[in-house]
Amino acid sequence: MKQFHSIKFLSPIGIIELTCRGDSIIRLTAEPVHQNNDTVDLKSVKTVCPVCDLAVSQINEYFNGSRTSFDIPVQLNGTDLQLKVWNALMQIPYGKTVAYSDIAKAVGCKSVRAVATAIGKNPIPVIIPCHRVIRKNGVIGKFSLIGPEIKKFLLETENKTNMIILHYTS
Repeated sequence: MKQFHSIKFLSPIGIIELTCRGDSIIRLTAEPVHQNNDTVDLKSVKTVCPVCDLAVSQINEYFNGSRTSFDIPVQLNGTDLQLKVWNALMQIPYGKTVAYSDIAKAVGCKSVRAVATAIGKNPIPVIIPCHRVIRKNGVIGKFSLIGPEIKKFLLETENKTNMIILHYTS
């Protein structure tokens, strides 16, 4: 049986927790930092897990602007639709956004709502870039990783500062 292990570290979006099973990342979660941490040094994080070390390194590079894609081994468990949707998310280029309806069309699903639900259940946000999916009208919509302000931050990190945020929706 493969062992589960996790690591928590500070990032520009809060405290990230990566969970591994064997040699693959299976989950990424985050929680807000409730104190002022102006400087974050992700390079100081080292584990006994080469996959976690690789993930922390690549996440650091992403936030520093020197990485536009991830090549971290991930293990996804979900329904057929979820797996199709999550794989489609990995095809969205860095710095680009698509509509929920575009993903629905790409995976051959008539229900945009079902696709949005699958996107919301993405177990490895940031690495699987669900933040790049917005509403057709340009509203960023919800984001399961802390909230829509983090989605906005990630899009801005990817040079989307010219995007107009109409309003957060619940």
